[in-house]
Amino acid sequence: MRIDFLNEVDRKGLIHAFNSYESTPEHFIQFIKLYGQTNYRSPFWLDFKKFSPFRYFLVFFAEAGTQGDIPAWGLCERKDCLRVEKRGDNDPFLTIKFGFPGVKDVAFKSVFNYKHIQLFDKSHNCSEFMLLKNKQLITNLGLLRNGLYVDIPVAVAQEIEDKLR
Repeated sequence: MRIDFLNEVDRKGLIHAFNSYESTPEHFIQFIKLYGQTNYRSPFWLDFKKFSPFRYFLVFFAEAGTQGDIPAWGLCERKDCLRVEKRGDNDPFLTIKFGFPGVKDVAFKSVFNYKHIQLFDKSHNCSEFMLLKNKQLITNLGLLRNGLYVDIPVAVAQEIEDKLR
């Protein structure tokens, strides 16, 4: 995958919790190998326009129930991400392809379209990232019940850029 990291990838990203029993990054890595992309349904109402005008943005997978460990990252194509119109709306997104099949009785608010997902060589921690809204390092891991918009540390961005080459 050829990406102009400086011009196509936003320098802010999103931390999103995952359930290690149901949807690990490894599951979605397998879908990318199979389909060339994958989709992930999210219970969070996310504003993908925050990553405009960039073509891609990064999502960091934080494992629920840990001390904020981030074992993986994913590269999303912004234009192919979806969300419900209003924060209170839900949708099972049954017609979404390239991942787990939808379930009629399960409601979501957003869908990510991943072009690449990869495990870090060594996990990072949420405390390395600064929240966009208040420019503070993440100290309250309870915040991981939402998607967190963050500034990406330079060292983390460089590590990802090196992996994409």
